[in-house]
Amino acid sequence: MAEAMSGKAAIATFAAALRKNRNAPPTMAAVIAVLTHFVPDPTKLLVDPFLNAVPDIVGPPSPKGHRINPRAIERQIALAAMLFQIADEGHEEELRRRFAKQVFRSVYYETHAIAFMIMAGFRLSFRPTTGVRGEDFEFTATIRGISASVEVTASERETFLRSNIHNKLNKKRDRLPRDGWGIIWLALPESNGRLTEAQESELNEICDSFFRTAFNVSYIVFMTEYIPAVPDQAIYVGVKICMNPYLDRIPLKLRKAMADITPNPVITRDGQFFSERFQLFDLIKHLAEL
Repeated sequence: MAEAMSGKAAIATFAAALRKNRNAPPTMAAVIAVLTHFVPDPTKLLVDPFLNAVPDIVGPPSPKGHRINPRAIERQIALAAMLFQIADEGHEEELRRRFAKQVFRSVYYETHAIAFMIMAGFRLSFRPTTGVRGEDFEFTATIRGISASVEVTASERETFLRSNIHNKLNKKRDRLPRDGWGIIWLALPESNGRLTEAQESELNEICDSFFRTAFNVSYIVFMTEYIPAVPDQAIYVGVKICMNPYLDRIPLKLRKAMADITPNPVITRDGQFFSERFQLFDLIKHLAEL
């Protein structure tokens, strides 16, 4: 019996077929192939308000400050890059279930958190929803015999608001076990872009206040979506990691692994921003040569 094709191989095969048979541009072929592999109903992406509403860059804003932007594909590229990175990690069914049942914006950031941790060497084990305090987190992340409980969330606000961030952290800490190592990933409002020095300082103050009583949280990882103020360049997600300074027993293995989560410096090539670690762009380069 023939061995089953890996996720990345299946995606690459479908992308090549789109490129050759449908004359699809390389980036479009790669993105469609990835999203079709992971998203049960990819047609929903065409009308999803999160994927299509991005902060205004080159034209007048709508009354809400957003508009349907031709660059919406860039958010799909960012998502596809993360999904392709973890296509052979055995999490396809779990991610398909989440895309089918959850709000798309939340899965977008969950995917980034998952990919960043896997690239740092963690093995993930997803947990079912329990509704039980201290047992209702997203997944367990294990590296070199050390396990951490991980919760991923996103701010519902459109603007940076200190009280909202602090309240969100307090709510999510209750989902983590009282003992052990806990990690909270929190996506900040997309309107922020790059963090300003004032926002960095405010986040440090929020973390310091929060960590003084949150002894079940070892790390907070803030995610920020950066959109260059130049047309035709990609959206990407960056991270800011805060470690609980009031815990003197965080294992060195966990400290080293968390330090590896910070993305490589983003580079520019052919008008696109991306990290060289993101293998999707190797596939795009290959498709361009077909």
